[in-house]
Amino acid sequence: MRVYNQYIVSLAVAFSIVNVSMAATGQASLDLHFMVLVIVSLVITLLSVLFSPRSRRALSVVGSAFFAGFLVVLTLRMIDILGGA
Repeated sequence: MRVYNQYIVSLAVAFSIVNVSMAATGQASLDLHFMVLVIVSLVITLLSVLFSPRSRRALSVVGSAFFAGFLVVLTLRMIDILGGA
């Protein structure tokens, strides 16, 4: 199996496990779901890059996009907290 196929399969399995476990615990916050999924995807991206140096450039772009989304949600959450105080 190619590196990209393993990456996609591992993301799909991890996202399924995270979503089912968060739904089972009763979490309804969409930004919490997004934050956890981004952290999981960053970890899987980092592990994929470490195990396959050939795919470093493409997966670094994917990791950067995930990190940018994480920062956007974090910034919006901080504005909401600071603005409400």
